[in-house]
Amino acid sequence: MLSTSTWRASRGGPHGGEGSSSSLNRLFLPKHGDIMATDASTNGDINRITHFATYLTIQTPKNVFGAMGTFDYYDFPNTKNGSGIAAQIWLQNDQNGLLNGITCGWEADGDKSTGCSNLVCTGFVPVNGAPITPGDVLDHNSGQTKISLKIFKSKDDGDWWLYFGHDINNLNPVGYWPISLFNSLDHATLIAWGGATASYRGDSSPPMGNGQWPEKGAASVQDVKFVDKDGQGYLPPWPASIHAQATHKRCYQTSIFMDHMFYYGGPGTTSSLNRLFPPRHGDMIATNASTDGDINPIPHFATYLTIKTPKNVFAGAMGTLDYYDFPSTKKGSVIAAQIWIQNDQNGPLNGITSGWEIDEEKYRDSKTHFFIEWTADDEKSTGCFNLDCTGFVPVNGAPITPGDILDHSSGQTKISLKIFKSKDDGDWWLHFGHDINNLNPVG
Repeated sequence: MLSTSTWRASRGGPHGGEGSSSSLNRLFLPKHGDIMATDASTNGDINRITHFATYLTIQTPKNVFGAMGTFDYYDFPNTKNGSGIAAQIWLQNDQNGLLNGITCGWEADGDKSTGCSNLVCTGFVPVNGAPITPGDVLDHNSGQTKISLKIFKSKDDGDWWLYFGHDINNLNPVGYWPISLFNSLDHATLIAWGGATASYRGDSSPPMGNGQWPEKGAASVQDVKFVDKDGQGYLPPWPASIHAQATHKRCYQTSIFMDHMFYYGGPGTTSSLNRLFPPRHGDMIATNASTDGDINPIPHFATYLTIKTPKNVFAGAMGTLDYYDFPSTKKGSVIAAQIWIQNDQNGPLNGITSGWEIDEEKYRDSKTHFFIEWTADDEKSTGCFNLDCTGFVPVNGAPITPGDILDHSSGQTKISLKIFKSKDDGDWWLHFGHDINNLNPVG
């Protein structure tokens, strides 16, 4: 369906009008700086996780008065209750800690409730003779497969207008958001185009776009343009003005921006070893298996582990691991060997792990990869694999990069690792090599 949303938000999170809140009601991007620093967003609901794959402005010039774009849209008749899939344009201003925003696009929402989306609360003013009404079903039986949108600020009255069509060169007005609704949206500090998903914490992430990885044949956003003060579209300077951002690269990604368009999306879900940390210390001895936060995949471990780590053995661990190829590994299965360093005292698990793994879902091949993973809160909102989020800091001249393929044709069959806490700065360092006596820093 076509979906529009208007929110005025405080530091505590978004607040809409009356009504219930669906999984996609709060699909605003995290505050501008946060989207580059987090792997996911709870969007004000600690039980729900939203993910984004977008192109967004690095710093929105004040002479940009809106945005436009053309989206493919898709049907997801089996969307799970509590999950949502969307593609949209965002215009936001989060100056002074108060998020004011407008977003419009298409969504498939398993909750079937709308909160303050569309026309459920006062705010958006539809016009007579509009080509569509927010909340209308987008029907492929009509022969249409794309929608074109333009959101811009009128130079006459300062209101924010929405135009709609199936051709970027033939748009008609749907309605407007009066400027009086907002307290800081005199201009947008962030503009973005792309896809989003939402799901309950612990559930698998739904597909984004059309469920394909971003390449030819995947979901796309075309005709990506800024809007000037006269309501006319123009191409954003590339790459100076916009950049790609995906908050969960194991599930969703974006392509290179080219010819005023990009592909986005992915299959969603999580691989069976997305969380390669063992159970908490006492639990590991008392249970035969761990769901590791996901009730579907079952990770198993065969390890030697400390019974009680002395506090004077705080600096880390090292070891040498043989690595192997399993070219026929079934999709959804994972094989790994690694070193773990964890602390789950007094609350959430904090941990670092590194080693080798084979995971076709994650890497899109069945090769053996060097990997790292970390978390600071039992993977509720921090941490990731490899370089999928900020956190691990690679050094220049490193002998390997997390995610690299370990190739037996090089003549190597072992990797040596050392993870330790520096006595100088307290940071945790990773060293790598093929000989335990000849290791070099990775980061």
